[in-house]
Amino acid sequence: MLSPNELNISKPVSAWNKAIKVEPRKFFVSLGKMVVEGVCQDWSDVGSAAVDALAALGVSKKPEELAWQLISRALFA
Repeated sequence: MLSPNELNISKPVSAWNKAIKVEPRKFFVSLGKMVVEGVCQDWSDVGSAAVDALAALGVSKKPEELAWQLISRALFA
């Protein structure tokens, strides 16, 4: 867990400009779950498996980026 002194707030990088770091095992497990849930027509679980697949690609946001969004939205809301 990060201590408060280790969190450097940074502006989020666009999804188009992020480097993709694939974790093959997690990605293919998530992809398999998506296929199985799609065949079973359980659409809510397909969505959660898709989120897991994006996380395995390294596209999910880091805590530093989430902190930036939280502060900016609080200031401009």
